[in-house]
Amino acid sequence: MFLSKLFAAMSIVLILELLFIGATIQVGVPRRSNFQYTILTACMVLINLAFCFETLKNNAVSKRILAVCCMSLSILFALFVGIACMKMHKKWEKMELSIQEQKAKGSKDIVVDRLTFVSSYWNYGDWGNPGNNAKVWPNTQYAGYYGADTFIAQ
Repeated sequence: MFLSKLFAAMSIVLILELLFIGATIQVGVPRRSNFQYTILTACMVLINLAFCFETLKNNAVSKRILAVCCMSLSILFALFVGIACMKMHKKWEKMELSIQEQKAKGSKDIVVDRLTFVSSYWNYGDWGNPGNNAKVWPNTQYAGYYGADTFIAQ
């Protein structure tokens, strides 16, 4: 009975996934816009875990190994993301200090290191980051925010 409910739940999640894919008219949707897919994928993972735990309900050792592996992977991924966030925060503070120094010297043309916007965590990479053309977005927004004439990352 429990396994048939899991099968029904997985079928519903897969149908929803196919509906979302079919309704997406944009090609190359950025990761920050894929929240619904992330939720559906998490549901599928949880359903599969429930199936594994149900299948292994009489085998305590295998069940414990599976639980430890799941928790370990979750903790490792959380550490990876947390460390990447801290690194990006430090880079950002360093960039802002550089901007303050440039403005203190009287410069109205701000130049920052492009590596400030590069991260080992892939979800940082799909935002619009400043480039070497001061006349295009988001460089113009950064220039306005920091009170500069131009802003470039190189």
